[in-house]
This record gives sequence, structure tokens and C-alpha cells, in this order.
Amino acid sequence: MDFEALKQPLHLGKRTAANRFVAQPVERNDADSSGSPSERTIERYCKLAEGGAAVIFIEAAAVSSKNRARRNQLCISENTASAFGKLFREMHTVNDECLIFV
Repeated sequence: MDFEALKQPLHLGKRTAANRFVAQPVERNDADSSGSPSERTIERYCKLAEGGAAVIFIEAAAVSSKNRARRNQLCISENTASAFGKLFREMHTVNDECLIFV
């Protein structure tokens, strides 16, 4: 089979993905108690970025600690913003072309 089409760029609105490989979200329930990405979470997403996927979707994340479905679910809030920033910076260190969707 010829997989050359998967290596071609893909335009997504104003952004362009370097290829057509996508890492789908898989909820792993490994955030810390505040909902911040843990070191394990960061390591997992960095491995996805290292694999070369041009588009990476972050797993389900609550927007309030009161609405978390699981104790170790990710939660996006003012309190966790810097930890998410660290996650995204580390992913881009490994693959500076990946597009990250939350």
C-alpha cells in the first residue's frame, strides 16, 4: 500500500498540520489531585508528540473541580493553567510542529 497521502500537510482553518497522523484522546485518569497534568501525564503526551503525529487531542478535562467525573481527571482552571503550559511547552520541545487541541 501507498501511504504517501498520510505524509502530506493538511490545512485546518488557519493552521496547517505537517501530516495527517492524529493522536486521538484517551483518558488515563493520571492527573494530580488538583487536576494538573502529572509527570506521568506529561511523559505520555510527550511520547505521542515524539511519535510524529501532527495533531494531538488532549483527553477530556473538567472546567471545575466540582465537575470532575474522576478523582484524577484533568481540570482546566486558573489554578492548573501553569501546569498545562508546562505540558504544552514540553510537547513542543519534542515536536515543535504538532497542533494541540484541548
